[in-house]
Amino acid sequence: MAKPVAIGERPFPSQKAALAFAREIRDRYGDGERIAPADAAFLEDLLRLHPEADQKIGKGVASFSVQTDPVFGTTRHFVVHRQDGSSTDFSFKSCIEGSSARRDALSALREAVADQITGFKNEAFVGKTEVLCAVRGVPTGFRDAHVDHIPPRTYSALVTGWLRREGIDLEDIAVTPPADNQYLTTMTDEEQIKSWQQFHHTYAKLRVVCSGANLSDVRRQQR
Repeated sequence: MAKPVAIGERPFPSQKAALAFAREIRDRYGDGERIAPADAAFLEDLLRLHPEADQKIGKGVASFSVQTDPVFGTTRHFVVHRQDGSSTDFSFKSCIEGSSARRDALSALREAVADQITGFKNEAFVGKTEVLCAVRGVPTGFRDAHVDHIPPRTYSALVTGWLRREGIDLEDIAVTPPADNQYLTTMTDEEQIKSWQQFHHTYAKLRVVCSGANLSDVRRQQR
């Protein structure tokens, strides 16, 4: 059953509805554009629900804007501009769904093997402008291509296997603490990093899929 959510004085029938409303606000603005007062009032109520609200708000909110993630350039974040002239990004999902040590750990694990994923994609396109999608068999260009873990060695299965071998849980993975404008959560324990990278390199089997081969296609192959 959907759980109702209230952000300030605005009620939502579910977290999904609240996320969609916040996303609509984000998508109405270009990078760096100052968010209008009515939307900013909602964002201030939203920000107060963030797990690190005091740190994010700092000396007080002056305004809000939107910025594209400068690391990968694939996601857009809200930015709070403080009254002291400083600023930082914040996740509207964290405001609505709360913090998650498990989600942070999974994000850090993925970042630790990002070079392996990127390297596989680059190698697949050497001397080619298109490759065949491994799921649908249609040509796909570099920009629209994604790298997928071949079942049954899915990403989730690899993480589970590595954790079992190490005798640890996701919560035992050391990651970077929250900080202003920290777009990536990364692992900090060198032994854990080396162990996970080697495990992924040894056991991961990768393939190139097109953007049209969505999660439902991949899930059907995993059944």
